[in-house]
Amino acid sequence: MAQPVSQTFTNSGTYVVPTGYTVSVKIEAWGAGGGGGTGSSGAKGGGAGGAYASSTVTLSPGSYAITVGLGGTPGVDGGRSSFANTVVALGGGAATGD
Repeated sequence: MAQPVSQTFTNSGTYVVPTGYTVSVKIEAWGAGGGGGTGSSGAKGGGAGGAYASSTVTLSPGSYAITVGLGGTPGVDGGRSSFANTVVALGGGAATGD
């Protein structure tokens, strides 16, 4: 009997389903938060939070690309996170100005 396994990716990588197996997985993805403002004042605005996406899918043998979005730097949007470009969570927008 198969055992449930939880796996978290904190960096981009690959998820592999070995030959001869199929797996049912719940995929959850969080987009990275956007960066703060770029102005010179001490009270710069904060960036927006990233989106969330989830799906339960059955995977056949093969390799599946995982992208982990990077958090935004000042004035730069957060990166999107995805599983095989099918479950996608967009990153948050950056703050503008002061």
